[in-house]
Amino acid sequence: MISSLIVREYSARTLPREFLSGWEELENRSLEGNAFLSHHFVLPALRHLPTEVDKNPIVLAVESAHGGELLGLGIFEACPGTRLLPLRHLRSWKSTHTFLDGILLDRDRAEEAAVALFQWLRQQGSRWHGIAFQDRSTGSELSAVLEKSASRCGISWQEDGWTERASVLTSRVPDDCVKELYSKRRSKDLSRRFRILEAFGDVRFELNHCETGHQTPLETLLRMEAMGWRGERKEALQSHPGHERFAREMVAGLSAVGQVLFCELSVDGEPVSSALFLRSGKTLFAFKSGWDPQFARCSPGVLTKVRLMESLKGLDGIEMADGCAVPGSWLETYWPWRRRLTTGVLPTTSAGSLAVNATLRLKRVKRWVQGVS
Repeated sequence: MISSLIVREYSARTLPREFLSGWEELENRSLEGNAFLSHHFVLPALRHLPTEVDKNPIVLAVESAHGGELLGLGIFEACPGTRLLPLRHLRSWKSTHTFLDGILLDRDRAEEAAVALFQWLRQQGSRWHGIAFQDRSTGSELSAVLEKSASRCGISWQEDGWTERASVLTSRVPDDCVKELYSKRRSKDLSRRFRILEAFGDVRFELNHCETGHQTPLETLLRMEAMGWRGERKEALQSHPGHERFAREMVAGLSAVGQVLFCELSVDGEPVSSALFLRSGKTLFAFKSGWDPQFARCSPGVLTKVRLMESLKGLDGIEMADGCAVPGSWLETYWPWRRRLTTGVLPTTSAGSLAVNATLRLKRVKRWVQGVS
């Protein structure tokens, strides 16, 4: 049976305007939300981030043969080889500010689109020996579809490692987070910090979707991030002109389509903490945050994340908030659920499979030797 779907390659830097419209529509229909695969994120990153300005990623698009409807999309880089797969292959593109990779698949035709992609990769022969992902979700609908579709094409996922990070599942948020999620000691500590903050004035927590493109919340966030340790280490967005330009263009684009959420904690109308979340599908992704060091005793950053968790049920259609924090982050203390990410490769040639299997066997042997020595 001839597939009604085709796969096309595009340069990420020369995409036609009509393609971007289809990309945006696909993200809205995607099986798994991923703000880091929005063209409002990807294209500003390529334009402004110093590590990306010389790169030209490949966009693989799965389209209907008749009409050209976009049903699947991934962004990749050509990789000459890695420790896991020392042969030429495709690797998911990630910028400095990307915290989740994967692909976008139309939720109604996800498996069909994924199969078309893997069949196309098989047909490429030795041009590409596999397709690698660095931090994609696992235990998710997308993961199940990818691995099932790959298996139909004689391809199996080879995991090189996994991590977990703090997240919130909206359906599991209790009515009283502070009392029901934390120990008595931690509950008392949070209440005490909030009381200290209230001693300074009227405390308010607000959510701003910034749909009108109003820049004040972004200015507040940039200023506060630069006030803290990120500013001291020259890691804040304002520390590097290219990163700041990226953030401004990215936020402007996502705000225009309702995919930005600013969370602010204020005292007498003056912000003391700000956090920026990006929305895609049913998920909020933590992007950047900052707080006024003058209020450090109150831990305003902690209070902001707790208040957001308490507010999730009031946000229409949001099922998860992904903290996008490194494993072991302080956020794990306050957001008790975990999102698991996997890193590995889908070998698409016999040579690729042999190479990956040999690498993983050697890795297991080394672990065994270290365990007995």
